[in-house]
Amino acid sequence: REPEEKPIYINIELIGGGYYGGIDPVLRDYIQIKSSGRLIKEFKSISNGLIVTKKDIPREELEQFAEFIISQKYFEMERIYDCTSAICQKRKQEKPTPIPLRLSVAYGQRKKVITVPIWGKDESNAQYINYPVSLDNIIDAIQRMAHRRE
Repeated sequence: REPEEKPIYINIELIGGGYYGGIDPVLRDYIQIKSSGRLIKEFKSISNGLIVTKKDIPREELEQFAEFIISQKYFEMERIYDCTSAICQKRKQEKPTPIPLRLSVAYGQRKKVITVPIWGKDESNAQYINYPVSLDNIIDAIQRMAHRRE
């Protein structure tokens, strides 16, 4: 009998992003996809409190998603994409306060955390930080997985 091959370790965490403010400010926005395929989404806002959603992602889909992340050159990206302009530095201090986005991906022995202090567009539809479009593709895919109805 051959020993069973252990599946490659995969762990994905998406924390923050967006802006703190509005009618119901967000206190926590956290998505984790564990190697087992367990997806946990924690969303906490001032009025609605903490909402935890859990679901299972099939291993095959998780592996395909990990391959997608690699194809988007995630492990070749910078660790931090920060402001390069005075307008961007100023925006960090203004309301609604930007919530830094952190994306952590572990695949086998490789692990990388990417931070973007101002992720996404604000109310004036401005994007302050120049980061690869492929990062948006990965984040969008994680959010679609987390919000998908089973």
